[in-house]
Amino acid sequence: MLKVFKMRSSFTKLFYSLIILLSIILLTCSLVFYDNYEKQTIRQASDSSKQILTQTALAVDFVWDLSSNHLYDLYGDADVYNSIYSRDVSPTEAINASIKITKAISNSMFLESVYLYNGNMQKVFSTKGSTSSTVEFYDKDILKLLKNENEMKTLHFIPRKVNYNINGVEINDNLLTLISSEAPDKDGNLEGALIINVKEGYIRNILKSLIPFSDDVTMLVDEKGRVISDYDPDMFLKDLSSEEYIKSIVASKDNSGQFTGEVNGEKSLVTFISSSKLKWKIIQVTPYGKLVAKAYNMRNLIIIFCIILFTIGAIISYFISRKFYLPIRRLVNKANDISTGTIAIKGSGKHELEYVSDFILNMKDELLKAKYQSLDDSRLIRNELLKELLLGGYIHRADLEGRFNNLEFDFQNVVVYVLKIDNYYNEEIFNYSVEDLSLYRFAVGNIAQELTEQFYSNETVDMGEDTIAVIVKTKGEPEGTIEADLKTVIKQIQDAVQKHLNFSLSGSIGPLQKHIKNINKSYNNAVLNSNYRLIYGKRSVITQEILNLKEVAKYHYSQDIFMPVLNNLKLRKYDLVEKQVDKFFGRLAQMEYDDIMVILSQIIHDSIATINLMNHCNNSGNAYSFKVLRDQVERFDTLEEIKEWLLYIYKNEIEYIEDNPKDTKREYINMVFTIIHNEYNDPGLNIESIAERVGLSVNYLRAIFKEALGISLTDYISKYRYEKALELLVNSNLTVAAISEMIGMNSENHFYTFFKKFNGLTPTQFRKKEQN
Repeated sequence: MLKVFKMRSSFTKLFYSLIILLSIILLTCSLVFYDNYEKQTIRQASDSSKQILTQTALAVDFVWDLSSNHLYDLYGDADVYNSIYSRDVSPTEAINASIKITKAISNSMFLESVYLYNGNMQKVFSTKGSTSSTVEFYDKDILKLLKNENEMKTLHFIPRKVNYNINGVEINDNLLTLISSEAPDKDGNLEGALIINVKEGYIRNILKSLIPFSDDVTMLVDEKGRVISDYDPDMFLKDLSSEEYIKSIVASKDNSGQFTGEVNGEKSLVTFISSSKLKWKIIQVTPYGKLVAKAYNMRNLIIIFCIILFTIGAIISYFISRKFYLPIRRLVNKANDISTGTIAIKGSGKHELEYVSDFILNMKDELLKAKYQSLDDSRLIRNELLKELLLGGYIHRADLEGRFNNLEFDFQNVVVYVLKIDNYYNEEIFNYSVEDLSLYRFAVGNIAQELTEQFYSNETVDMGEDTIAVIVKTKGEPEGTIEADLKTVIKQIQDAVQKHLNFSLSGSIGPLQKHIKNINKSYNNAVLNSNYRLIYGKRSVITQEILNLKEVAKYHYSQDIFMPVLNNLKLRKYDLVEKQVDKFFGRLAQMEYDDIMVILSQIIHDSIATINLMNHCNNSGNAYSFKVLRDQVERFDTLEEIKEWLLYIYKNEIEYIEDNPKDTKREYINMVFTIIHNEYNDPGLNIESIAERVGLSVNYLRAIFKEALGISLTDYISKYRYEKALELLVNSNLTVAAISEMIGMNSENHFYTFFKKFNGLTPTQFRKKEQN
């Protein structure tokens, strides 16, 4: 028979299979490793660029904040203000103003100079020289800017190159200029202005200190595509708006971004971030070749390494194939002798492995028959069959009753009750090994079976994890009698398990089912009833009768219901929080299980939002995840445990904030000030919209604002709008209708009524009076 085999075909196939497998593994691993290495290299460079640009943006914003603060401080000084607008500046005022602007220069590394322009006297006070007339003033460029109405409309940095001569010294520099002034008169002339010149070189030094790679191109670009700062000072004010990558960045509405594109004919990684205070973009351009240079070197090493491994693998594959082939040949000879021709060989192309495979399959079938016959009555098979029955796995089988006849148990008129291990997810039990937990369930099942036998014949089923089911065969007794007997049995089981195994059980009883097809309904009902351990506690025995007698409260939840707890949490009044949580959970215990779990999810969501807001206001505290806390809730057995856990989180948060004190109310009020001062021109600005923005209830916000300022929040908004209206009526030529719109009034008539309420005059009457 063996002569029909191709005796060396198995060796050849085995050898080539190993070679192909080796090649696939090496190729796949190499490609995956190289791809991940390249991506990781680029990702690390990308993350580094984003982090550095973020720091640069913060530094640029900091320069802006300091510059504008200097501007406001000097502008608000009486001596400086008089030196700008007075028609007759006294020597004392001039000296005091000069001292103050000189002090501002000496205290700030980034300030280049300060000018006080007095249009009435046609003079300029400068920190770089004595007072001079506008005709003799060395910085002619600034005088031109003062006549440019477009540049004077808003406060912003004006980039400019200067070239002037002071006392015979030629000065060339790059400056960022801030100008503050009142509105021009009707002829368009400025009465005065305060000018601060910031060194562009200071920002350039920031770039050099924060950007470690000298071969990367890093620059600041304004909204027009002009270079504001670069390593190379000659790039200042260079127009790059025609470059495609600059067009993309300037046109982008995103605050930050990253893309790959062509820069000066070279593929590059372009990263940008926007200044939050200025209309500038900080841009870093990194050559792509630089990023992947390490990856290219690694690729060459991988190729060499793979060649070496392939050579070694080929040699090993040859010896492995040879070693495996010899036993196969001996096995074929042996199998042929044993089979005595019972395994047919179809066709002369059949090789050794196919012959051995047929032989092994035939032997496997015989062994499996013997194995299942021996295991048919074993506890494991019996448990798995009953478990599948309770889970509804056989309810659609036509041979359902016949399949379970050999179990010698009558499944007609049965009740299923369920035993649940309490505290299963606590570390004390949950950290047991799988084998230990299985032994515990087996022990509980034996106790349950023995005690239940006093009343009824039964079968216990290990359902896994914390659950043991008991199938009880009744004798036609009334359901009330069955339920009372089983409650007694479950109590006995609980006592025995507590005594011998030292843990507690809860039990629940399903309804009577008359047919085997409905047995899973009794089990499912018992499992659903067991959920009410959440309300009735550990070692409880829950029946359908108890649940039917329970007065169920209608499900209803809104954030306002739990808001008293959250408000007192914000006030860090733990005693009130504890009382209100007790009251709330008392109401919760009257509801259906599903409604309770939904409400608990919403409570967790609202609590996390409140705690995270408190932490934000205090720049500290713990960060909580909804998923983590929601999963934790499902691990508790009772509402009392959930309540104590939630109070622990609240108390921990309050203690943390009190150990790291910060005026939380003042933080909220400062947030309100910021919203009003930035958005007073929004007609929809009111206490409701502000409360929603800062995450407080309307009543609580109203109370803390009145407590802090002695004025209601609504009155403060009106007063602030009135002051802005006064400022615009006096200092601008805008129409009354335009001013009405700018301070957030819906109509001009409304504005007239509003203004007269505060002033006693209409806006038009007030403006005429001021002009006269």
